Amino acid sequence: LEVTGGELAVRAEGSATYQLRGIALTARRGDGGAAAIALSADVDDVTREPLALSLSREAGDAPPKLDLSASGLPLAALAPSLPGPLARVDRGVVDKLVVHLRPSARGFDVEGEVKVAGVRVLWPAVALEPLADIDGRLAGRVGWSRDSQTFTVSEGKLERGGLAIGVNGTVSRALSRPRFQVSLRLPQTPVQAVVDALPRALMTKLDGLRVAGELSWAVDVALDTGDIDAIAIDSRPELDGFLVRSMGHGLNLENLRYTVTYPVKTGDGAASTRTTGPLSANWVPLEAISRYVPLAVTTTEDPFYSHSGISTFAIRESIVANLKRERFVRGASTITQQLVKNLFLGPQKTIGRKLQEMFIAWRLEETLGKDEILALYLNVIEFGPGIYGIGNAAEHYFGKYARDLTPLEAIFLASIIPNPRKYYAFFAQGAVSPRWRSYLGELLHVMVSRGKITSEEAESQAPYEPIFLGQDGGNGGPYPNAPDDDDLAPPDDGVEP
Repeated sequence: LEVTGGELAVRAEGSATYQLRGIALTARRGDGGAAAIALSADVDDVTREPLALSLSREAGDAPPKLDLSASGLPLAALAPSLPGPLARVDRGVVDKLVVHLRPSARGFDVEGEVKVAGVRVLWPAVALEPLADIDGRLAGRVGWSRDSQTFTVSEGKLERGGLAIGVNGTVSRALSRPRFQVSLRLPQTPVQAVVDALPRALMTKLDGLRVAGELSWAVDVALDTGDIDAIAIDSRPELDGFLVRSMGHGLNLENLRYTVTYPVKTGDGAASTRTTGPLSANWVPLEAISRYVPLAVTTTEDPFYSHSGISTFAIRESIVANLKRERFVRGASTITQQLVKNLFLGPQKTIGRKLQEMFIAWRLEETLGKDEILALYLNVIEFGPGIYGIGNAAEHYFGKYARDLTPLEAIFLASIIPNPRKYYAFFAQGAVSPRWRSYLGELLHVMVSRGKITSEEAESQAPYEPIFLGQDGGNGGPYPNAPDDDDLAPPDDGVEP
């Protein structure tokens, strides 16, 4: 059977009508049940070259084979039928699509390749701005075994610009409690090629970043959704001759040794700016801060002096917590990363912000000493509505200089850092809750267990109820829109060892 020059209009419910022209159809039947069907057609305003589809079956009981190829598919036209964030693609084309499907009695194997060009997609979880001008190629093999309920990805390759990442993995128990094993391999590649491969929307503060050197990276992840706590992440980056030539336009970390102006919110939530730094009038040097304050924040936030800006422990614990809750409930930012976020990036929760935050934090630790970073952190962060810096916090909450803060006062100020505007309710109401008193006592005893303070110092702070002596506090007055007691509960994820 042969058909040539055919035309057909296809319309799916709720979508546009597609005109197929120049349809060519060939169907042949051979001996022993062998058969083959080939179809090609031009799709108006969709394909650049004819869409080709072939279906064949060998003699005997062999299952059919399916082959598909297409070129020039506009993604915007296909977006409504695509899953997840791909449904928000509003620009770009599929330059090449090739799929070979080989079913079997026990599953199937698919080999394919897709190349895209000029793609733009709005993906708020990744970046606030659209990800634009994305070109790339994805190829590989996917297999499915019905007996073992296992998907297998092999010979996978993701390419963009000068970047090529190998992808292999399995998903076992796919229909019950999936268990994932993923391996990613980046062969030795110029680091600048890695930077250039990132969409500009992911590099808003690092636009113009220039680097030298080579990078290779091996990542292996094992995740059993039936035992999330057992997640294993093995990441092995290797740098050779790495050098940062420029951090990009307008980002000079050396200036942090003098003064820095950064965005803040006033007590009523209005946007404003604040200037601090070693040469500013409001600066409180580390030696003028009670020794208990650094000890407290490195208990509640992270073991600052034992990492180089990024904590692999915190990243792992964050992944576990977020997977268990099936939503974002815990970040993994170190003190250095928090400082970077406050100074340069803002609070938005996106992958782009996190990537920049991690790189700038690592670079900041290469530029400034640990004590310099910690002093900046304590002078920058917010301790309550419009209350920025440890000097203002000590005066506002306790009516004293930062050098005079007690262990209890230090651990209280450290404990409210995760959400200072919410926990300001304690001060406004004149006292912490019984649950928070217990929490402060636990934190002080954690400090004892780590050799930061003596047991006598901790016990001397009982009953662990800070006495607020600063501005307008301690009167037990009402706090507008105050959170209820459950909302003011201590965090349940502990502190990092």
